[in-house]
Amino acid sequence: MCWRRWAEAAAETAAGRGPPTFLYTARMPDVPVLLPIPLRLLDDRYGPGNADEAEDVLIGIVQAVMGAEATCSFAFDTRHANPWFHRLLLEPKAGARPASPEQLQAMAARLVAIGLG
Repeated sequence: MCWRRWAEAAAETAAGRGPPTFLYTARMPDVPVLLPIPLRLLDDRYGPGNADEAEDVLIGIVQAVMGAEATCSFAFDTRHANPWFHRLLLEPKAGARPASPEQLQAMAARLVAIGLG
């Protein structure tokens, strides 16, 4: 799903008008709030296998939306047999507070603007 459609679906879910997306789980205890980024887009922009080169850009996006104290952790989801579906999972937090659906949408819009969505 492209970021634009994902952001629209997230907004519908947050407003209670759409089917649940993974953002719905953000309100459940002990479930991380994740922002998935397709590895194929990172490979296109930074070169194959160089997802770590995007780290400063991604942290900058998180801090621009959530504040300078925000941090994020990264994980890779490569469980799917088809590499097209492999993703970098970004978990943004400000202290112990996870990103809100609105903050995730703002980050997704910034990712779209730089070609990562």
